[in-house]
Amino acid sequence: MEKLLPKRNPKSVFYFSCEELTSFRELGEVIDEYISFRNTYNISSSYIILDEITFVEDWYRAIKLRIDQGVFKNDVIVVSGSASLEILKQNEYFPGRRGKGKDIVFYPLGFPDYVRSLKNIDVVRKIFLG
Repeated sequence: MEKLLPKRNPKSVFYFSCEELTSFRELGEVIDEYISFRNTYNISSSYIILDEITFVEDWYRAIKLRIDQGVFKNDVIVVSGSASLEILKQNEYFPGRRGKGKDIVFYPLGFPDYVRSLKNIDVVRKIFLG
């Protein structure tokens, strides 16, 4: 998002944390509200980022329905969550619905790898060798 916002209309980048949602219907309502909002501002292409999607039971139903309706034809949808295996299982519900997109899977990093990616230091060496 940090790289997208300076390059795009900020109204075309939508981030939502799904931690408080419980059903695909609630997720659908959130998505529909954003779609209505962006239509008001004549935004034809969006990045829709749905974080912690696995908190929402049957989340894929809200996404699949709108894909089939053509709602996301010019959009990029990013789903993420702590339960990455659950997200990968739902992948089977979207055959032929990727448009020009692709799946990108990021696996969790161990703490040393995480810190190394942020600071470019070897945490293990620093901790154990001083």
